[in-house]
Amino acid sequence: MFAYFSTTKQTLNFQNVPITLLRRFSNNNTTRTGNPKVNERETKSTNFNLEVKKKTRQKNPIPELRKPKKSPKKAPTFQSIELSPPTEILLEGIKNGNRRMLSKAITLVESELEKDQKQATNLLTRIIEERRAKAQTDPNSINTFRVGVTGSPGAGKSTFVEILGTILCNQGNKVAVIAIDPSSRKTGGSILGDRTRMTKLGMHENSFIRPSPSRGIAGGLSVHTSDQILLCEHAGYNVIIVETVGVGQTEVSVADVTDMFMLLISPGGGDVIQGIKKGVVEYADMIVVNKCDGDLIQRGKMIQYEYKNAIHLLGHQMGDWIPPVLTASSLMEIGIQEVWKKALEFKQHSKENRLFETKRALKRKNEFWKKLYEFLKMGLRRSETTMDLIQKLQSLVEKGVISSRQASSDIVSQIFHFM
Repeated sequence: MFAYFSTTKQTLNFQNVPITLLRRFSNNNTTRTGNPKVNERETKSTNFNLEVKKKTRQKNPIPELRKPKKSPKKAPTFQSIELSPPTEILLEGIKNGNRRMLSKAITLVESELEKDQKQATNLLTRIIEERRAKAQTDPNSINTFRVGVTGSPGAGKSTFVEILGTILCNQGNKVAVIAIDPSSRKTGGSILGDRTRMTKLGMHENSFIRPSPSRGIAGGLSVHTSDQILLCEHAGYNVIIVETVGVGQTEVSVADVTDMFMLLISPGGGDVIQGIKKGVVEYADMIVVNKCDGDLIQRGKMIQYEYKNAIHLLGHQMGDWIPPVLTASSLMEIGIQEVWKKALEFKQHSKENRLFETKRALKRKNEFWKKLYEFLKMGLRRSETTMDLIQKLQSLVEKGVISSRQASSDIVSQIFHFM
């Protein structure tokens, strides 16, 4: 082929020639040495490096120069947190089951003072350390059950919790009730009347009742509900009942901190279509039609039948668990023990399917993000430079100069430098 190219005096464009063909030409020593001018013209026109270098692997003769193998990473070790003397006294009182010390510890956790928050963080860290060490030596020593009770206002939540708690205390259980009361958006105050309502349960030696303000947090819970649960469990209470505010269909935050989510329905609370809308019902592990006494017995049974038929349309996060729909009367103390029996069946079912600890781990992760957002907001309020910027942009938003979206984006850009 080279002879043909040289005699026809045509300019050959090697840019479109396959590289495999060029390599074949480069290996033909006879043709390349036969016409050196053509070879020189080829080299100038193609700009291909036709030399093929064979890569050879050479073993390192000196073993010392080889990179050492990475040693496996060691598990992180945690150092014990030192507490201040007053906080150490609180911790000892909690472990001894002192209800007064437990109340003080919850007040410390709820405090917004910076010095109290540091001590509260150290206290909770020590409690987690002690519980982890205790669980390693005896896994069955920590066996608590967290039950969330929610429902619309007037469903009889407080009366139901009092009767259920009293029955459990009489059976030898230690019951802690965390009752969330609504806070005023105008003054920020709360009546905290659930402690006054549950007089019978409050007098029992195995009970502990702690009303807490919601402080305007949506979802029916307080900011520190999970911390309160941890303190109560460390004090020896094996049944923790969380009673929510009771605000409507979106009140599902209690499902993020409890093992079982119980929904109370009043027989006069509307039709079943209102109840099965995507909202609180699809999170419920059990539905209790409360106040089924007197003239409302027949109405309650009809609501129970309707919900049993409708619950199959919603499904459940545990797959094969079908949320039971029961009737009860807190006033007449009818059906309460049957409700608790079903609750224990749910606990056993979730443990047998290895979902009990999995759900708790997921709840701890969700709680982490909630705490992170809360502490970020507190950090913004404590920074004078950031608050000056926020107030300036807030003034522009109020005057309609910029949008709230633009102001928020500018604040985030100024703080985190990533937008």
